[in-house]
Amino acid sequence: MQNIKIYLEHRNFFILIARLITILKHYGFSDKKFERVIKFYLDLLKKYNIQATFPVTADLLMKNDHMINSLIDDHIDFAVHGYNHIDYSQLSQNEQKAHFDMAIRVFKRSHVKFAGFRCPYLRYNQETLEALKKLNFTWDSSQSIYWNVLNKYKFNRRSHNHFDKVLSQYDVKMAENFVSIPRFEQNLVEIPVSLPDDDLLISRLRIRDPHILSMILQDMLSLIYMQGELFTLLIHPERIKYYSGSIDHLLDMTLKLRPKVWMTTLKQIAEWWQEKSKFTIDIHPLGNFRYQVKANCLDRATLICKSPNQNNGSFYKGYMVVKERSFILQSFRMPLVGLAANSSPKIQELLINEGIPFERSFERHKYAVFISDEDYTCEKDERKVLRKIDKSSWPLLRFWRWPDEYRSALALTGDIDAFTIFDFLQRLFHRQPESLVNRDERKVQKDFFN
Repeated sequence: MQNIKIYLEHRNFFILIARLITILKHYGFSDKKFERVIKFYLDLLKKYNIQATFPVTADLLMKNDHMINSLIDDHIDFAVHGYNHIDYSQLSQNEQKAHFDMAIRVFKRSHVKFAGFRCPYLRYNQETLEALKKLNFTWDSSQSIYWNVLNKYKFNRRSHNHFDKVLSQYDVKMAENFVSIPRFEQNLVEIPVSLPDDDLLISRLRIRDPHILSMILQDMLSLIYMQGELFTLLIHPERIKYYSGSIDHLLDMTLKLRPKVWMTTLKQIAEWWQEKSKFTIDIHPLGNFRYQVKANCLDRATLICKSPNQNNGSFYKGYMVVKERSFILQSFRMPLVGLAANSSPKIQELLINEGIPFERSFERHKYAVFISDEDYTCEKDERKVLRKIDKSSWPLLRFWRWPDEYRSALALTGDIDAFTIFDFLQRLFHRQPESLVNRDERKVQKDFFN
């Protein structure tokens, strides 16, 4: 009954009824309708020769492993979406770990490879992350970042109220303050989801006009590309036809952008982020304002240097791509960031994630940019810090976020929550488990594992 409670708390009874009516349109009594939807999704991926990431719940995989296995080599990278489709933030760390451990067993038994995880409803807590780390997941994509691209569109008050209620259930961060890039949570790479997603736009604001959907996606892409960040697009397979022309337009627009956009999977993003974290830049003074620079990195790495007064034609905000890995740089200041000795550890984490070399120091005028404790008083200041760095009038070196001189990144994802009407209705009545699963699920498990 946990999921019924979520609907009643964050939507209301009438929204639940409307949602059930919509579900009847999305799913059939067999999986044939879903097969057609998946084929439509796959045709879109094949058209642009890209892959998508599909998190799927283990209980659904256990009952439909034949269908998932038929998609393994077909432009889809799978991830774990929990054991059941429930709100894991309501469970203890041990309960969550038990669920995720059983999900791992189901995926391995079904021969479905996975590296990452996404929470149902994008609802998680620190206990979730601790459980995932203990189970050696490579990445998680449950954090959400909201891009405010809806101001120019008119929606009625009721739709806005529904929208606000659902948005409040996410642990959402606002893009005006936070950067949309992967982050390290110790050995786990946290990859943010870009909101508004299909649930907010189609189910809550009830947008059906393909032109409006296309404009919203285009606005999101433009903002994210301008900042050189990550666009993790979430569209559930059962809603893909609402987006068919919109996705075509988005992907076509993406392919035409220069510098290019990396269209990839969450697994590849996590692998790259782990590789990038090992890169280092050695900078040694030679005298006469000259520095010997050596970049220790893969050939795919994008090394850039701030070139003052060269915003036109630059790779990103005055930064130019540097092809060499060992060279001499002339500058009146060290081409890295000086970080106040008493500054917050969060700034250091941000600079590491951003590939920006730094030194802790008290010498403000020695470095291309100096970040003090006053520049960062809380997490919401991270964009302010990056703006200060990007405005440097001195040469500044850094590893760019993405490989192969990609300016930005786009990952297409779609959570698989149900194949049939019966699957969806079963989701609504999952009980808060005292033990791992209820009696009916134990019987399915017994048949599956035997």
